Parts: sequence; C-alpha cells; structure tokens
Amino acid sequence: MREAPKHKSPPRQRVLNILRAAVVLALLAVIALNWGRLRNLSESDIAALTQAASGLAAAIAAVLGLYCVKALLFVIPAMLL
Repeated sequence: MREAPKHKSPPRQRVLNILRAAVVLALLAVIALNWGRLRNLSESDIAALTQAASGLAAAIAAVLGLYCVKALLFVIPAMLL
C-alpha cells in the first residue's frame, strides 16, 4: 500500500503566510487600541482636520484618507478572519 505524499508548502509560501498573519494581528492590535477614537469621530474632529489642511484639495484628501483608514481597519480584518 502506498502512502500519500506529505504536502509541504514551499518556503516562500510559508513566509507569505507568516507575513499575512502578522499583518492581520497588527491591524487587530491597532483596532483594539484605537477603537473608541476611530468609532466616535465627531463633526468637530473632521472640522479640525480640514482646517489644518493647507487647501481644499488637501482637506478633501485628508477626509477621504481618514475614512479609507477606517474602512481598512474595520472591514478588511473582518474579511481576513
């Protein structure tokens, strides 16, 4: 009777899996440490962010960047789990 060959993932794939797990753990740590601040952004926080920007394009980029970060921190880890 022949034994089924043991499947070993190549070293590169193993490293990629470890890196993927490290990224997920890092994102979860950032979420856990900043949950309250990120979840409860108020209009005054957004207004302060836009007033600190040097122009209209910078203000728009700052607000869009903030919401992109929120999306990455709240949606992407949920998909990876």
